Amino acid sequence: MKTLPPEEVNRIRPLLLGDEKRRGRNKFLYAYDILVRNWAFSFSIWPLPNNDVVQIINNEIDYNDLPFEDQNETEKGMLFEDLRQFLTKHMPGERMLCEAMNYVACLEEKCPLFRHKNTEAGGQYGICSEFKIAFKIVK
Repeated sequence: MKTLPPEEVNRIRPLLLGDEKRRGRNKFLYAYDILVRNWAFSFSIWPLPNNDVVQIINNEIDYNDLPFEDQNETEKGMLFEDLRQFLTKHMPGERMLCEAMNYVACLEEKCPLFRHKNTEAGGQYGICSEFKIAFKIVK
């Protein structure tokens, strides 16, 4: 759709702000920060809220039933190369963690949001289409 309906914006905005408040950048490196580095102003590019991602993973809602904004999806897709480079920098020595699932190991191919490895979209390691991958900072 061209733009998200106002009720959807009102639903996801506080969820995304809550997700941001819970990020622990002293403990984890976030794929989400690729979006932050590339947006023109706050939340001009955004992923699904963690709550929605968890519901998709648990088969409580269908990803395709959620409203989306065409331009946002296009811009996220344009950043997949940055995401692939982020993963290459940390893989294979580190384990991909799922930010939405409270930093458990990424489900990879078992997750409906994961783009499979060794595909055009997924690249060498596979990627999360919603930028929910994190890596634990090793000191």
